[in-house]
Amino acid sequence: PTKSVNGDGLEMMVLDECDLLLSFGHEKDIKYIFERCREGVQTVMVSATTTSEEVGNLKSLLLSKPAEVDCDDVEEMEQKEREEREMRKELKKKKKPLITHFGLEIKKGKNDKLLYLMALLRLGLCKKKILIFVKDADEAVRARLFLHKFGVLCVALHSELPANSRAHILEEFNRGVHDVLVAAAEDDSSSNSSNDG
Repeated sequence: PTKSVNGDGLEMMVLDECDLLLSFGHEKDIKYIFERCREGVQTVMVSATTTSEEVGNLKSLLLSKPAEVDCDDVEEMEQKEREEREMRKELKKKKKPLITHFGLEIKKGKNDKLLYLMALLRLGLCKKKILIFVKDADEAVRARLFLHKFGVLCVALHSELPANSRAHILEEFNRGVHDVLVAAAEDDSSSNSSNDG
């Protein structure tokens, strides 16, 4: 039967239970088939016990640069991945906030604050939810409009907005509808005195 083998179109050869094939006396047949295959045919030798001398000889004879895959290693890696997933789930359950604070101080006389802010956001240097404090309502609106021009979607929160609008903006920010919130850090005393007078 081996006399009729033509391996010209063969791209991959799989020898399942190659140790048994050898122990049943098929070494000559395997070598004959390999001699008729074109160079570069990918060969996969599968066996539960590849430590035998015969399998080692066959590997060195037929394969170039063989790579061995040990299933125990794969199972070990899968176990580590499962443990890491469980650990991440536990961390999520604890719901500890992961907060990072950044302070950007720009020297007096520089009018590039908005440009620096836009660059930080557009380059992805700040991730997740971002809360930006500015000095008053005008600055909050100016920052929001500037960032919108450059494709950074954000909302402004300041004391000049009605209470229900402020509550709605905060609710949407907390739900993740908006990732960037520009908030005016105004004193209550200054806003109350301007409303009274």
